[in-house]
Amino acid sequence: MYPVYATTHPYGGPGAPPPAPLYGAPLVPVRRNGLGTAALVLGILATVVSWIPVVGLALALVTVGLAISALRRVGRRQATNRGATVTGLVLGVIALVISLALTAALVYFRDDVRTYYDCVKSSGSNATVQQACQEQLRQAMQP
Repeated sequence: MYPVYATTHPYGGPGAPPPAPLYGAPLVPVRRNGLGTAALVLGILATVVSWIPVVGLALALVTVGLAISALRRVGRRQATNRGATVTGLVLGVIALVISLALTAALVYFRDDVRTYYDCVKSSGSNATVQQACQEQLRQAMQP
């Protein structure tokens, strides 16, 4: 016959030591994805409002700054949303380019635009005068 050894039962039972006390869930590093998500949301918003020169420019700059900060967190493995962060950065850069181009055009043509605005404002609802204002603006912007 075989010798009998004291064995422990895997699920407790005779000879099994008591289970170790549990003090909560194991520690998992907290992922801080807020900046990347904010960069994505602001990137979408900045792209939509990039046609408004000053507002689009400010929002695009904030978006690019948030996205760069979020990419640093991703690089340090504090965040996991690299895709959303990169998408926010790309949208922020696109909005920045559009806003800069429109702001530069507005600054360059500010006198012509001001003249057009005054012309349209003084025309009231007279369509013929408004068309003449548009033609005057076109001629002023021709090289």
